[in-house]
Amino acid sequence: MKKINRLNRPMMKAAAIAALTLGAAGAAQAQIVLGHHYRPHYWDLPNQFDQPFNFPGQTLLYNSTSKAYDNDGKRRDTGVDTDTIFGFTILPHFFKFDPASTWAFAFSLNTYELRIKDSNGFDLSGVGSVIPAFTGWTKPTPESTIGFDILIGTPFSISSKLDSHMWDYYLRGFYDLNVNNWNIEAVVGYHTADPRWSSISKPKDEYHLNGRLGYDFKNVTQSNMRVTPYLSTDYLRNENNSSHVWNVGAGVMVTHKDALTWSVGFSQTVDGRNVPETRALLAQVWMPF
Repeated sequence: MKKINRLNRPMMKAAAIAALTLGAAGAAQAQIVLGHHYRPHYWDLPNQFDQPFNFPGQTLLYNSTSKAYDNDGKRRDTGVDTDTIFGFTILPHFFKFDPASTWAFAFSLNTYELRIKDSNGFDLSGVGSVIPAFTGWTKPTPESTIGFDILIGTPFSISSKLDSHMWDYYLRGFYDLNVNNWNIEAVVGYHTADPRWSSISKPKDEYHLNGRLGYDFKNVTQSNMRVTPYLSTDYLRNENNSSHVWNVGAGVMVTHKDALTWSVGFSQTVDGRNVPETRALLAQVWMPF
């Protein structure tokens, strides 16, 4: 029996590492679904332009916690300090099928960067899967935008250790409205996953709501910057509500006259069930060319 136990230890360790790796991929997918990368005017997109253009962005999230919410929704100490760094790279190309149309579109290639390290010695980092996306929108009025966003996450990652072994499908609808100096954004979304192999259990479908409320201070300083403090709320639950999380936060976004945009913010869990706590610092930058 002792020999069998010794032989099983490497297998048990490998299984544990595999589970943690799949969990890391799942954690990355959760960040994409939660929409931490949204900011004011994120969906305030132009629909009148003559030439296609690119507007890449890079977002960064740093989360450090030893807390989690249990099945009763109580915040508990896990006994393990976990640091997570999550980056999301978005490379969109804006275009129109018909120059006279009020509809505009963007195709983007996205990926994520992830590092998870905890006090038990687990340390995993790498670059995730390529995630193509297609977005379409129109403007019912000059101050409003409505549209859709479709993303497909591939089962293979650029760093193989982050392979999710699942196809992920994200569908979102969004609305943006400018009222005087206020900017209001709302997103409703759905996420489902399709495992490549029957040996991998299918995760429960997820639904999310995201909101941003910002106030624009225009023509700030001689460089005519727009400064937008904002409040954020993000809610995610699975299909039977065995898991949910509600985060709130705040931040500030700065837009330069050449459209260079950057922002910093903070997000904190206020309610959850069977999820790790979010206590995250956020940053992002966007630069057109």
